[in-house]
Amino acid sequence: MNIHTGRFLHKIPYIKGGGGPRTMVFFYGASALLTSLEKSSIAAHLHIIREYVPEGYTYYVLGYEQYPQTPYCLDQMADDFARIIAQETGKTVIVGVSFGGFVAMRFAAQYPALTEKLVLLISAHTFSAAGKKKIAKMKQLVSEGRYYELLKENTLLFRRWWLNLLARFLLWKDKKNKLRSLNSPTALKDSLEGLFSRQVGDNIAYLGKIRAKTLVIGGTKDQFFGPDEFGETAAHIGDARLQLFAAETHMLPVERNKETGAVVKNFITGETI
Repeated sequence: MNIHTGRFLHKIPYIKGGGGPRTMVFFYGASALLTSLEKSSIAAHLHIIREYVPEGYTYYVLGYEQYPQTPYCLDQMADDFARIIAQETGKTVIVGVSFGGFVAMRFAAQYPALTEKLVLLISAHTFSAAGKKKIAKMKQLVSEGRYYELLKENTLLFRRWWLNLLARFLLWKDKKNKLRSLNSPTALKDSLEGLFSRQVGDNIAYLGKIRAKTLVIGGTKDQFFGPDEFGETAAHIGDARLQLFAAETHMLPVERNKETGAVVKNFITGETI
């Protein structure tokens, strides 16, 4: 399967794959904020993303501007993505992954003509109490320059202990490259303090404006979003379906890849499970 990479608007990195007349666009998670899409391991793990893509669909994975001239904001991200989607695909399926869901909520509310369906994958309108503590810890690690600990905080999220052990080993083995690939301290600080804190409280105001059919999908043991937050998000959207996987964590899309992929694909195509 051919994969294309590049930059839209001379600043937004992307990966394009699949094939077919229908399209879907992934707004990626926090890893694309901490590390640029080009330097991340996303391209090596596209088999995970492809599990969510129905037959006959071309898909795009969008990252984020690495060195914005002004402090990045969620509305700016949504506006940039709207320009790209209007030019490249027209009305399309939007999949907001984790942090990308914050952008996707605003996008769907502000650009209904470009939103065919909306999937909020391991994403809710706000963090749980545990999630807020985790974000606060990540902010502290950045302020103290403890970037390796930051990587571990954002990586060791698996439900299964042996996967966390494997992830810890692989992170240690590639420590130098992982640290070199991180965005600048200023960019990390701006992301965590601005995008993850001040603006998150506004997300709920956008939910009632979403008109697209929506799927909210997550795990009940997610370290950033809890069942209440997932449920509130679905309840505030006019036409939303909630799908929770018992005892699964923020790594649900990886650990239950085929099962969650089947739910997402069936939602997109309108098929029944």
